[in-house]
Amino acid sequence: MLTSFLRANWDIFAWKPSDMPGIPREEAVHSLDLNEKARPVKQRLRRFAQDRKEAIRVEVTRLLAAGFIQEVTHPEWLAIPVLVKKKNSEWRMCVD
Repeated sequence: MLTSFLRANWDIFAWKPSDMPGIPREEAVHSLDLNEKARPVKQRLRRFAQDRKEAIRVEVTRLLAAGFIQEVTHPEWLAIPVLVKKKNSEWRMCVD
């Protein structure tokens, strides 16, 4: 039932950030509300193979161009990209 609904209405969903140019940033923005008393836990540095680095670069460039993300400075707090291989052998980036 859900699948048939989604297929019938595929054109009303945003499939990429550039599909939503008219949505005000204030409607979709979120921020990290950090407790100033809590110490962040530093994750280990992860190194990526060249194809994964390229997938990350492409996705970050796309999100920057669409205005969905912006560069911020959090010297002790960083999100680690998590890559998932799709069925068509492309990489999809999530944030851990």
